[in-house]
Amino acid sequence: MSALVPRISAALNRTTLLSDADQPDGENPAGYYGNAQTNHYARIVHGVALDHRGYAFPYDDVGPTGGADQSGFVSDGAPTLLTVTVGAVHGSGTASTPVRVTASQYSATNSTGTEATGDTGGGDDVGWINSASWLQYDNVDFTGRGGTVQARYASAVAGSSLGSIQFRLDSLTAAPFATVTVDGTGGWQDWTTATVPASPVPSGTHTLYVTFATGTGGNFVNVNWFVFS
Repeated sequence: MSALVPRISAALNRTTLLSDADQPDGENPAGYYGNAQTNHYARIVHGVALDHRGYAFPYDDVGPTGGADQSGFVSDGAPTLLTVTVGAVHGSGTASTPVRVTASQYSATNSTGTEATGDTGGGDDVGWINSASWLQYDNVDFTGRGGTVQARYASAVAGSSLGSIQFRLDSLTAAPFATVTVDGTGGWQDWTTATVPASPVPSGTHTLYVTFATGTGGNFVNVNWFVFS
């Protein structure tokens, strides 16, 4: 029974029980979840996960000897560092699809706060931003994207050229590949979208740092999202 239960559980969730007389049927994971009665939660988890590996139901790690690993198990014989990222991996989809980074879904930050936004689409924006503030986003995929940068921002500080929003790769001190100049919009929830070109155009997967500079001496801008296309 200890051998049968995992195999039957996996076959029922993957709807492969009738596809092969030998279970587990693991020679072609692309054939899993192919029927309407399948475990659609597991189908989606594996579809969007890195390497299409995960653990979505009991015995999701069942596979034939030498077959494709579905478990999401990671092994390192000499580990030195474990980094856990909570949140989305930015930039999933086809290379031609713009990457939208939600400002409040950062991996790390300094000297900022979040609040419910009045902008279209709802959610949270990032505010209380000053010259000491920065935002970090891990695993942003710029492949085929990044020539144009859009920043959605709002500012209740009156005037123009109040400061800037800078976009950098892999380091807080890297040269910015794009910079948005911030003007007053009339209120902390009066939103505008600024569009600037990137130079040089980023490519590949990077840690994105968004930094800020202002001469106002205090908080000067709220940000809601960034799009790279």
